[in-house]
Amino acid sequence: MKTVMNRYTLCLLAAMVLITIGFTAVAQSALTTYTGTYKRVVGNYHAAVIVSIKDNKLLAKQSWDGRQRKFEQVGNDKFIIAIDGWAIEFKRNKQNKVVAMKVLGDEVWLKEIKR
Repeated sequence: MKTVMNRYTLCLLAAMVLITIGFTAVAQSALTTYTGTYKRVVGNYHAAVIVSIKDNKLLAKQSWDGRQRKFEQVGNDKFIIAIDGWAIEFKRNKQNKVVAMKVLGDEVWLKEIKR
């Protein structure tokens, strides 16, 4: 009986690990929609933010100072940068592709489209 319980426990743990790995892969796959380089031009000033994934979170790296900020998802296409209290919303086109990132409600950063 003890051997059966040990096998059952082992199978249960293995299933939990596989489920966790599966959910992690799905979450990371959904986040890849947002990754890429976003650019903003104001007058002669050109800036870029590179959005990538680290530890299943979006991470933005600023071109002007190298500072990195972690995004926390709060809804569909909506994130916050908790440390700064910034609201981020990703915008999609008619084909449902992410094409821009809106920061603080009015700053629009356009996603660089690779051809």
